[in-house]
Amino acid sequence: MLFEKCPSSEQHPSKRVKTLAKSHLRLITSTAEKRTVRPTRRPNADLRTREYLTTAEVERLLKATKGNRWSHRDATMILVAYRHGLRASELTDLRWDQIDFATATLHVRRVKQGSPSTHPILGDELRTLRRLRREQEPRSPFVFTSERGAPFSTAGFARMVERAGEEAKLGFKAHPHMLRHACGFALANAGHDTRALQAYLGHRKESDHEWLAPPDLLTTLNVRQQTNDLAVERKLLGSCESYIPLFTRAPRTSLNSPTHAPSFGMTLDK
Repeated sequence: MLFEKCPSSEQHPSKRVKTLAKSHLRLITSTAEKRTVRPTRRPNADLRTREYLTTAEVERLLKATKGNRWSHRDATMILVAYRHGLRASELTDLRWDQIDFATATLHVRRVKQGSPSTHPILGDELRTLRRLRREQEPRSPFVFTSERGAPFSTAGFARMVERAGEEAKLGFKAHPHMLRHACGFALANAGHDTRALQAYLGHRKESDHEWLAPPDLLTTLNVRQQTNDLAVERKLLGSCESYIPLFTRAPRTSLNSPTHAPSFGMTLDK
C-alpha cells in the first residue's frame, strides 16, 4: 500500500515523494538440498546379471514380435542384428545397396572406427529380406523404415527390443546391444577362434572383445588352436575351468567367407 507524503508549502506539487509502508514479511533460509551433481545411473551389474542373450532367448524375442503391427519387419531387425553382430546404429543405417541378393552377402559398415567386412547371408534370412523389400511402402534406400517412411531410429529399436523382452518374459530388461554380444557368444560356442571373432564383429584390437571371456582364457584358446596340446591347455586354463564347456575344438575358419556361413542353430519362422 502506497502512502503519499503531504507536500510542504515550499515543495512543488510535481515533486511529491512517495514512500512504501513497512512490510511484515521476513527472509527465511531455504531448507532445500542443493545438488551439485545429478544422481548417477545405476551400474549394469545392479540391473541384470549378464549383458548377452542365449540362442533360446533370441528365439523367444522373435516369437514375441508376432503380435506387433509390423511383426515381419521387427523380427527381421532382431534376426539381422543377431546374425551379424550389429550395433543399433549400424542396423538402422543399413541400406539396400549393402545387400547383394545375387551372391547372398552383406557388406557391413562399422561405426566407432570398426573394420568393415563382408558377411554371408543364410537362406532363411535372405528370404525374409526379399519379402521385406517387396512389402516396403513407400520405397526407401534404407532397409528398415517406420510406417511414415522415415529411417528407423535407434531409440525406436531399443523400445521395440525392450517390449519384446517383456512379452517374452525374460526376467530382465533387454537392450539392442545384447544381440551383438549374443552373436559373439554363439560363434565362440561354435568353436571359432578369437581372430575370426575379431574380424566378424569389426574389432580392431583383441582387447575389444574381452567381454567374451577372461583375458587368460582368450590366450588359452589361441594357444590351443595353434598347438592343440592338452597338457598346455590344462596348465593355462587354471581358474577358468567353468568356461571350458562354452568352447569346443574346431578348425580355424574364416567367418567372412561366403562359402562358410556361421551356424547359429536357429531359424526365423515363416
